[in-house]
Amino acid sequence: MADLILGSIVDSITEHLVSLVAQEIGLISGVKREFEKLRGTVSAIAALLREAEKRRIEAED
Repeated sequence: MADLILGSIVDSITEHLVSLVAQEIGLISGVKREFEKLRGTVSAIAALLREAEKRRIEAED
């Protein structure tokens, strides 16, 4: 009887832990996607600033 109760508790805890791990993996994956998008945005801004600086220097000459 105690084995059945203990087994049920262990199963419940295991299911909960698996659910938590799955949620964390999903969050990490989402953060990674957002980071990649942010990196692309920063690269585009940097290219725009380089071009603007180039044009400013050319306009001074």
